[in-house]
Amino acid sequence: MTETTPKNRWWIAVVFGSMIFAAVSVVTAHYRYGSIDNAVNAIGGQVLLVSEFSAPSCTASANASNTVRVTVRNLLNQPVTIVGAKTSCGCLEAIRVPLTVAAVSSDELEFRYIAGDEEWSGAVDVQLFVDVESPPIVFTVDVQTIIDKDVE
Repeated sequence: MTETTPKNRWWIAVVFGSMIFAAVSVVTAHYRYGSIDNAVNAIGGQVLLVSEFSAPSCTASANASNTVRVTVRNLLNQPVTIVGAKTSCGCLEAIRVPLTVAAVSSDELEFRYIAGDEEWSGAVDVQLFVDVESPPIVFTVDVQTIIDKDVE
């Protein structure tokens, strides 16, 4: 049988202490940020996360409009205000700007897609501007204009 010496006990304490620290860190990150990915993004300087699970999309009939909602999550311990949004197409415009997202919470930012008179689909790039220092917050909204066959 191996004898436990003070030197061996020290290594055991270091290993178990590290495991406990890692477990507490993971639980704290998950509780504070909602997931480990969100915690890593916050450590990397991100302020807001946009639609974590899938790209937002919107469809509208020709010469009509539709609303798309994008979930934004504030990773900071202070409120963040979205002061503006720039889109790569005039067909998509922000409705609820400015929008203040409370500390460590989520809210929905609304956009209006204004469809043209021809069938079309594409991706519109969106950049958000916030009132705190942040890396660029850029995401894509997939949009589509459909022609109602019954109307023709």
